[in-house]
Amino acid sequence: MKFFNFIFLTFILFITVTLHSEKIPIPTEYSSVFPSARIRGLGGNSSALFGDINSSFFNPAALAGLDNGGLSITFETDHYSSYSEFIEKEQSLYGKNISFFTLAAYQGGISYMPLFKITYTDSVFDSLLLERDFSVQLDQYWLSFTSYSGSDEKFETPYFLGFNFKYINGKSAETKLFFDSLKNIKSADAILSSANGFGFDAGLLINLNFFYLSLMFRDIITHVWWDSYDKMIFPVNGNLGILYKPTQNFFFNFNLSRIIKKDFPFIYTLGAEYTFLKDEKKSLTDSTSFWENLKNGYPSFRMGTSFKEFPSLNNLVLNIGAGFNSNAMRVDMAFEATLERYYLGKFDYQLTLTFPIKL
Repeated sequence: MKFFNFIFLTFILFITVTLHSEKIPIPTEYSSVFPSARIRGLGGNSSALFGDINSSFFNPAALAGLDNGGLSITFETDHYSSYSEFIEKEQSLYGKNISFFTLAAYQGGISYMPLFKITYTDSVFDSLLLERDFSVQLDQYWLSFTSYSGSDEKFETPYFLGFNFKYINGKSAETKLFFDSLKNIKSADAILSSANGFGFDAGLLINLNFFYLSLMFRDIITHVWWDSYDKMIFPVNGNLGILYKPTQNFFFNFNLSRIIKKDFPFIYTLGAEYTFLKDEKKSLTDSTSFWENLKNGYPSFRMGTSFKEFPSLNNLVLNIGAGFNSNAMRVDMAFEATLERYYLGKFDYQLTLTFPIKL
């Protein structure tokens, strides 16, 4: 009966995506930030990272692997969007701010993410004597539910389902300056607009002991209504992930993602993480002292890359990261550099702080 339910739910998920996979994507809709420094250090996508508190953006089903609840905050200094650069060369102007917040347990959680922010000025059109300034920001909030939702205990099952129900809020400002023949401002007008919308994600994760397989569809139904503009329909993004974990302290992951629309390129993500465990029993012993718990922690190191149109390296992102995990808190840091046509394009970092909460 459980196997039948699994096949049925998978079929429903596939049909739902098929019905909504022909939406026309708008370049300015792609995510400009990543949910955590750990995921960033692994290349920027980890839909099969079972038991990671920040995994709900790429696959809410992965929350089912959490042992305890927790709160996590990510700080971002990124000023470009890797995924947007891959697809349409769009730029994001995020500065130092909170780029992801989540409170979650194995039954689900609640999260916040600044989905998109861009500000730019069009060059002056000499023939039209016009200059245009444009700014837009979208913030996303969502509730995650796993197949353990409503339950006080975990079941013996190799597969897990997860769903995100999202609310999107945004604002934009568009200003036009008109000049006379002497390049003096003759007149100006502005359009201010706000936006509200909703969205839905669905994911599946299968635990095969040393392997974790994931299938995730983001923005299956995601619409945003603007006061002064047409409705935006986000494109469906499909993710296929494989994580191989031969030992407790090492894993290798591979992700394949794509905007589900004809002629859009695949994005490949590769990553690996190694953890330097101490005496396992001592490391995992919970003490009443914050400093004792912190002292018994252990470091981990990771690296990853993401690229499209393999084997071309015209636009390659390289990531490295480090973390320190204990029963008191977890700290993760990631660095990213872009190689564009074999030249260093940028260098940014990201910091994530995670605090366990016993529920």
